[in-house]
Amino acid sequence: MVTKKQTRPKAKTNKPIIVDFSEGFRDNFIEYGIHVITERALPKVEDGLKPVQRRSLYVFFINKAFSTAKTVKSGEIVGEVMGKYHPHGDTSIYEAIVNMAHSWNMFPLIKGKGNFGNIKGLSAAHSRYTEAKLSPYGDTFVSDLSNKIVPFVNNYSETRTEPTVLPAKLPFLLIAGTDGLAVGMSSNIPTHNPAEAINATIAYLKNPKITYDQLLKILPGPDFTGGGEIINKKDMADIYKNGFGKIVMRGRVEIEQNNIIVKEVPDTLMGRTDTLLNEIADLILKKKLPDAIKVEDFTNKNGIAITIKYKRGTNMKNAVNILFAKTKLQDTIRYNFLALSNNVPKVMPLKTYLQEYVAFQQKILKNKLKDEIDKKSTRLDFVNALLVAFPNIEVIVDIVRHAKSQQDMVNALTKGKITNIDWDLKKHATIASKFSFTEYQADKILSTPLKRLSRLDVLALEKEKNELEKQISINHDILNSKIKFKNLLIKQHEYYLNKLDLPKRKTEIKDVDIEKISIESKISDMFLTVDKFGYLKQTLEKQPDDALNVYRNVLKSNDQIGFFTSFGNFYKLKLEDIKQSNVKDKGDTLATLSGMDIKEHALIQNNGDVLSFEDINKNNPFIIQVSKLGLGKKVASKDFVSNRKKTVGTKLKDNDELIYSKILEKETSYLIFVSNNNKIKKISINDVNQYGKASNGSQLSKPYENDSIKSVYQAKSNKDIIMINDQKYKVGDFRVSKPNHVMKDI
Repeated sequence: MVTKKQTRPKAKTNKPIIVDFSEGFRDNFIEYGIHVITERALPKVEDGLKPVQRRSLYVFFINKAFSTAKTVKSGEIVGEVMGKYHPHGDTSIYEAIVNMAHSWNMFPLIKGKGNFGNIKGLSAAHSRYTEAKLSPYGDTFVSDLSNKIVPFVNNYSETRTEPTVLPAKLPFLLIAGTDGLAVGMSSNIPTHNPAEAINATIAYLKNPKITYDQLLKILPGPDFTGGGEIINKKDMADIYKNGFGKIVMRGRVEIEQNNIIVKEVPDTLMGRTDTLLNEIADLILKKKLPDAIKVEDFTNKNGIAITIKYKRGTNMKNAVNILFAKTKLQDTIRYNFLALSNNVPKVMPLKTYLQEYVAFQQKILKNKLKDEIDKKSTRLDFVNALLVAFPNIEVIVDIVRHAKSQQDMVNALTKGKITNIDWDLKKHATIASKFSFTEYQADKILSTPLKRLSRLDVLALEKEKNELEKQISINHDILNSKIKFKNLLIKQHEYYLNKLDLPKRKTEIKDVDIEKISIESKISDMFLTVDKFGYLKQTLEKQPDDALNVYRNVLKSNDQIGFFTSFGNFYKLKLEDIKQSNVKDKGDTLATLSGMDIKEHALIQNNGDVLSFEDINKNNPFIIQVSKLGLGKKVASKDFVSNRKKTVGTKLKDNDELIYSKILEKETSYLIFVSNNNKIKKISINDVNQYGKASNGSQLSKPYENDSIKSVYQAKSNKDIIMINDQKYKVGDFRVSKPNHVMKDI
């Protein structure tokens, strides 16, 4: 979104400057949000990197810290990144480098030396104690890096340039995944097996019309370095088709007599297995793991080994199920393939991602071939000049010795002008009069030492000339042939498939009918809040009052909630699918949880806007809906009870949007409409007709041209007080009118 910069009135002596604070705050917040989205939080679809990662790798490239070179002090890299390219603090830069260097990553781009943390959650040592360089994987990001291949722009201080994207040779975003929280949106892309991701790319290159069923045979789902199991295989096709969904993961356990040994954990616990250990220990202490005696951690560099000891005679199968149910050993991973495409956030199905990635690969390969043609053509130009110069070396020496100026030398070589030269031999002048070197050739000849010119190997030059002409011709053929161009891209990916030491799949994908266990603590009270920025959070503890919260409620953990959006959609969320947060956590955005469109916004201003399905079924038979064009209706609440995550909330006309959709409160007598141009209208609730959810409804209040409805109020009697533009009004101050009557001034 691009917003016009607000123009402020010019200051006059001793007079205040009047600025609409709400508009200024809104514009500034939008500008801030766009900056966070594009410059900090989300990766680009082309190279799969966030800005801090890209700039760090670029500094490794500048310092020639390739995988074959010596390591460089991490502090030196961090300082250069912060000082020249990323002025956002050294902590975030070093964290990015550490994360790219973790040995348990699927695709580590950096090779670290020193303490970079461990799988249990130990933090990395300070940057002054560690060293790093690019890994062989990291080399693939910078092997063709130049301003001829990818665009470069000025850095923040405009003192040097930096690449807007790196010429990555592999589908890194799919392989390494990402986790980014921006303003009002987040990206959650799990890791995939590198070999499977590359093979899926090759398959797409060969057949862009490949089906999802065919792709899933090559890329069946995410793959995690910690192993574990994905137990909802049946959902994978929909997840890849939609670009969002949920993945249910389990760790792997072994039963040995009265012990359960955790061998692998879900990806959410990688790098912090101590969290699981403490969670299990706390449950044992509180007697919430029946028959469990103690837990011990034998995790080491050879792998994870957390042992839970049970009493003799324990039903170990049931104990395993309880362990999955009560701990993070079974967890849900949010899949939301959100990335920047042309600097715009976009949720991408798998084929859309492959399409955009391949388009980027085609662009950089085309640039590379053209750059090679330019370089080889320049070299060929010079070789041709040397082949002509060598048999005429005495003529050239005569020109250099007797020309009156540098320009006379150039004119003799390029234009055959011989008048300003005192020749030793007339035949030299005759030969020189036929010279027609280019400016470039003349400059190279004149700058080449005489010693080198006299020792030229003509046979070697002829051989080089033939090879250059051959390579230039080959590159032109590739550029002019779609088939050859595509085959070269395929060959490039196959090269890395064979060259790089790629890990085998570790995560098993299957369908499991999760056994339902009657556990009293599974159904509990959940404290739910939604703030004005669309962040939803549920906790087991009561949350403190917060002015930013527009919705608060206490629901059961097996309940469902629903909300309407400006596009007229209705989204349903199960509380059991929403992760439990701590009181201090921010929570997840409604956009991430529901997968709604980026331009769509949820209608949440107070408790009546978020619907508990228990309330729908028991206490609230109707919902009132109004659009900005004044169309409205009464809809039966039961119409929105559905097993689908997204359903039609209401039908809308073109250029219209839903602005109000709330439960019809008991004893409501009037509806009051307020427009953006401060017009008002009050109608009887009896004039609101009931329609189905797929209907537009009827005209309840028609705003004037270039005006629209901005607020709707329900009132029980004329004594009710409503707030309009921060002023209190009695409902009785306004006359009741019919839906077809015009709106009046407030």
